[in-house]
Amino acid sequence: MGGMLPLALLLLLITNIWSATTGTTYAIDTFYTDLDSCSDTPNAIRAYTPDKCTAGTTCFTDGNNDNGTTACKSDYLETMKESFGISQYIIQVIYKDSSCSTFYYAVGYRVTGACELGYVAGESGYEGLFYFIATLPEEGTAKLEFFTTSDCSAITDSSSTTDLGAVVAPKATLESGECVPLDFNSYMYSTTGYTQWYSSNSYDDGGLNTGAIIGIVCGCVVFLLMLVAGIFYYYYRRRSKGKQGGQWTATLPSGDLTSLESAMSGQTGLWNDDVITAKRIPRDKVKTKQRSLYTTGRTMADATLLQKITAGEVRVEFSESSPQSLVELGYACVAVDPADRPTAAEALYRIQIIISQELAE
Repeated sequence: MGGMLPLALLLLLITNIWSATTGTTYAIDTFYTDLDSCSDTPNAIRAYTPDKCTAGTTCFTDGNNDNGTTACKSDYLETMKESFGISQYIIQVIYKDSSCSTFYYAVGYRVTGACELGYVAGESGYEGLFYFIATLPEEGTAKLEFFTTSDCSAITDSSSTTDLGAVVAPKATLESGECVPLDFNSYMYSTTGYTQWYSSNSYDDGGLNTGAIIGIVCGCVVFLLMLVAGIFYYYYRRRSKGKQGGQWTATLPSGDLTSLESAMSGQTGLWNDDVITAKRIPRDKVKTKQRSLYTTGRTMADATLLQKITAGEVRVEFSESSPQSLVELGYACVAVDPADRPTAAEALYRIQIIISQELAE
């Protein structure tokens, strides 16, 4: 009972972690230049928390004439990174608080250095269709330039005097992943907020994300469950075999009496093998009983017993339930001729083979 308590606590911990990480479902919108390019790398990706997420794997045109697909995921950041494939990208995650703990939305931009089509940014102060140029300069910064025209020539909408402008993330910000205030020089941000920057060039310390941690923990739990089940199964089989009376004894073929007495006195073969000697029970600890000879109540002297064994009149027999391979090994181990007996290493090897290939079936 005590051994199961840590396992139960571990399962409870995993349940809490899983609930915390899968409690929020994010809508992941991927945007493309046209419907024909929906199988290619997206131009832009937006993640947000909807009241109800409805996934659509088929490329469609929405009410804003944006072309794309929608997915429902619990890990928006990894999904966005994977969606860009081998292409370079810049991702901005927008938060409502200075500790970057209250998620608002996130936008990913494909880095091409050319003018790319965005989408109708209803979450921004602009609330219109925008275009962008995303670059990752050699000095390690990330730069986003926003435009209102398809040729990326204008940064001001005709109905507004506010520029969409450009925003830049310093190298230190990208490498540290720190939470920084939004740059309100750009009209792309509607309210006060904070952001974390990511890019395909961002510094990676090799840490594990939440999904990987959960996977490792779950794998450990599965291993522990299999180990516990294996232990119970092993003891169950062992007890079952014991109840069936499956104990076996050795058989001595007829042979030379002198060699037999020498073996019993510990002079040759397995009896003086280092491995067997180390495991052998001291003689003063062994309790023996003499068996009556026939029904007369008389006992057989050791010399008489040995004489009958060598003459072939008395033989040790195995239980009928004993595997044939163990019977053969038993005969070999108690052979009168030392040359016919296996060494301790050979006997242990054969026992391991029998257990792994026959008794395990």
